[in-house]
Amino acid sequence: AYGSPQSYMGSEIAMDALAAKMGVDPFDLRELNCYKESEQSTIPTGYKPDVYCLEEMYRKARPLYEAGKKRVAEKNAASDGRIKYGIGVASGVYACGLDGVDGSEAWAELNPDGTVTMYASWEDHGQGADAGAQTIAH
Repeated sequence: AYGSPQSYMGSEIAMDALAAKMGVDPFDLRELNCYKESEQSTIPTGYKPDVYCLEEMYRKARPLYEAGKKRVAEKNAASDGRIKYGIGVASGVYACGLDGVDGSEAWAELNPDGTVTMYASWEDHGQGADAGAQTIAH
């Protein structure tokens, strides 16, 4: 999702720090504040999401998270302290707003000298779209 993971890292660290200051489990803080279907549930632009799946996701993930916390506690109790174990949770959304569906076009121009010029309307963010188009052209 383009640069999302990098920006999510900072906000998720802030969520963990906030949970620690509040004395609550980071999972609980995220679950309590996730998008839930209601009249007040909008994104900052005022748009109402079409799908509200985070609440169900947290409900389904809770048993896995609790089991993981138990395993981590057992491993840390058995550790000599040089290695520490942990468990975490993070949330993220993509295409949540007014930007519409991702789309792009590509076309080729056959030049008089027999070469081909490729055009594309996407912006490559490091996922290899440009290299993929070049491979297809060859």
